[in-house]
Amino acid sequence: MLNNEQKKYYLDKGKEFLESKNYEWAKDIFIECLKLDLLDTDFIIALANVEFKQMNFYKSKYLLDEAYKIKQSQRIINSINSVNEAIKKYNIEEKYLTAVFIVKNEEENLPNALNSIKDVVDEIIVVDTGSTDNTVEIAKSYGAKIYYFDWINDYSAARNISIKYATSKWIIYLDADEILSQESQKNIRNLIKNADENLAGFICDIQSDTFDDDNNPIIHSGYYPRLFRNIGYPILHFFGKVHEQISPSFIECGYIYEESSLVIKHTGYAISQKEIFEKVAVHLKTLTEHITAEPENGYAWYHLGNTLYQMGRREECKEILNNALICGNLSKHLNANTALLLSRIEEELGNINSALEYVDKSLKYINNYEPAIIRKNEILSNKM
Repeated sequence: MLNNEQKKYYLDKGKEFLESKNYEWAKDIFIECLKLDLLDTDFIIALANVEFKQMNFYKSKYLLDEAYKIKQSQRIINSINSVNEAIKKYNIEEKYLTAVFIVKNEEENLPNALNSIKDVVDEIIVVDTGSTDNTVEIAKSYGAKIYYFDWINDYSAARNISIKYATSKWIIYLDADEILSQESQKNIRNLIKNADENLAGFICDIQSDTFDDDNNPIIHSGYYPRLFRNIGYPILHFFGKVHEQISPSFIECGYIYEESSLVIKHTGYAISQKEIFEKVAVHLKTLTEHITAEPENGYAWYHLGNTLYQMGRREECKEILNNALICGNLSKHLNANTALLLSRIEEELGNINSALEYVDKSLKYINNYEPAIIRKNEILSNKM
């Protein structure tokens, strides 16, 4: 946290850049200072002022609304009124949904992803991390705003760049090998337009086409908050160098989110078991380093356990996944799914009673959780 002298220095320096129209420099100063204290309304207001100068009036309003939740002051009310006057003066129409991507050499996958969202979003943002194929040209053909990011082996860092530039009221993030289902395309705008103002995000069903141990095709579902309000970066931000997530930020800021019927179809694991093994092995080193750097990050433990499980290292991943639960900072869905994975591992190791105990643990996290009920029936049927 900055002391008063340091704070004044950075506020003044940011204002200098703002007055000379170096908007991005000003924005970066205020963002870096805000990272040190996400409740500092002076820096939130300063960041809102940059957005105002760039005529991102609604983005400015979203930030000021968050500042007012933290500190009810006449200064913030006056700023909100100024933004509302500008919106009225320039007759600015609010954008409801931005889709954000981070990509590298995705010319084969990206068109399918963009086709699935182009008719339901108001803005597309693509952050390219070093493509040498036609990825950028394809994104531009869909009207996407392109930003470039030098890869530093950190997915969250790249993903945070994408939400930094989003200007719509809501944000959905996708990978290039994902598509929004047809039914979800029909429903998503009604969902966000009718959302309670106190709700910050929605959990989506991420359905992955993959294969079981016998190479039979199966669909694996994972539940993650992929759709959320543009509260403003860095107030909301991604965590995790690999398998980045926004949910820890919701928890950190005290925001609530709920389940939805939205489905995102992931095709990236529709490959052979050998290819899956090679793909997850690449992440193992990064995840291990992440655990060492942040031993209390339950999400990092969770994904390290998942990676070890996909590599067939079941005994090792049991302790890792239990550590994820012990950390106590996962969302209820991740807690429930971690317990279910532990249940599956115990059943595979022949520990049926322990497998049932983990199912019951999952149901304690989410009462009447359908995947847990199905899992319990599977175990009991196999036991007979």
